[in-house]
Amino acid sequence: MTPLGLLKRGAYELGALGIAALAFFAAAAALQTYGVKPLQERSEALEARIARQAEQDRASNARFARDAAPAAKLSAFYRFFQTGEKPTDWLARLDSIAHASGVELAAADYKLQKTDSRLVRYEIILPLTGSYAHIRQFLENSLQQIPVLSLDEVSFRRRSAAESTVRAQARVTLHFLKDEAP
Repeated sequence: MTPLGLLKRGAYELGALGIAALAFFAAAAALQTYGVKPLQERSEALEARIARQAEQDRASNARFARDAAPAAKLSAFYRFFQTGEKPTDWLARLDSIAHASGVELAAADYKLQKTDSRLVRYEIILPLTGSYAHIRQFLENSLQQIPVLSLDEVSFRRRSAAESTVRAQARVTLHFLKDEAP
């Protein structure tokens, strides 16, 4: 039988639906080869370029920090604390983080500590109630979302080992420049 005869017989046995399926398979293979693969290669090249640029940026920042004059380093340090936020804004954010984390925040004790430097410290003692996981989540989220916050001390107490509710006391400090302090 000739190749043309084999082709006609195969088409007859496959039927219209089989031929349509073969055409779809061929179209899918062509799309993969000429459409998807080049885009994947381009994406990988761009990701490598971004990684190289990020590495160069990190090296350049490290070089700047190493080579900069002490006055420039000090200026960069103080710029970190120029957030444009007021202490009341950060306290409101702290409260919303507590509610979102499932932690009960009781009345806190606030103490403003002025120093001889341009920085002012706003010490806050937070009585917290909740599960250990929720309190830990609250503290982690607070430190991530409030860049001028530091965790100075935390203590946990539980009445009995079987109790799931934990009482904690956290001492945190908000750091501000004198012109932003309350």
